[in-house]
Amino acid sequence: MSVDPEAQPAASDGRCLPAHEGQRVWFLGNLMTIKCGGGPGDAMTFIEAQLHAGHAPPLHLHRHEDEAFYVLEGEVRFRCGSRDFEAVSGDYVFVPRGVPHAFKVGANGARALMVASSPQLAAFIVAGGEPAQSGPPPRSTADDLARVSELAARHDMNVVGPPLP
Repeated sequence: MSVDPEAQPAASDGRCLPAHEGQRVWFLGNLMTIKCGGGPGDAMTFIEAQLHAGHAPPLHLHRHEDEAFYVLEGEVRFRCGSRDFEAVSGDYVFVPRGVPHAFKVGANGARALMVASSPQLAAFIVAGGEPAQSGPPPRSTADDLARVSELAARHDMNVVGPPLP
């Protein structure tokens, strides 16, 4: 799946993407709306994520990009390096490149903004997901650690441990 270059102007021209617009992708059972990261000239990733209860990607690191999360709704438990903590609505989490991290979404799900300092995170999500259509999400493949690890390696990430329990 790729972004239609005619649908999004080059980032160098500036851009305003109205609410509820962007490339919508089902990824590991979560609805990800890519606001930036798939267009020509995009130098970063910006995603609005609707995360299902219990979602927990494996412990991983990004080799060449920093990542940040801003929790809009819900609760998310994070592990960043040697620190574990809870993030709730209004909390900001920053993860420098090379730092192993994972998270687990609370019992009521969560909504968050995810930002990365390159377009690789968006490319990873597009490559591992499928276009979001109306109806229920497809079956999550988050438990397929080998598939997630292989996909991560192709996008400058390393899986270094299991998901948070």
